Amino acid sequence: DAEAIAIAVQYLNTLGLNDLDIEINSLGCPTCRETFKNKFNAYSLAQVGKQVVFNGFKNDVRLQIYSMNGEELLSKNVSGTKTFDLSSTKLGQGSYLVRVTDSDYSRCIRIQR
Repeated sequence: DAEAIAIAVQYLNTLGLNDLDIEINSLGCPTCRETFKNKFNAYSLAQVGKQVVFNGFKNDVRLQIYSMNGEELLSKNVSGTKTFDLSSTKLGQGSYLVRVTDSDYSRCIRIQR
């Protein structure tokens, strides 16, 4: 879902609609919402300075970085750590999408470099 939303925002940006605030007001249907909410909150992904920090994921994850137009710029397996140092990449200044995936779950965020 996050990737679809990011693509939609990118499209809106190409139309000249910039600095949009995206608000998501629903997590599934009323029957499954609590289960989904608990699973969603168990995984966290954030940018802290030059680090991408991911918690709740298994020890072995796949980390991918995309440009805002959807081009994959980096894809690597990360093991035994819950952080990734962005300064180890050749990314220039700008906005990127970071996706972290383990065998059970995937989460995506927008970062600023």
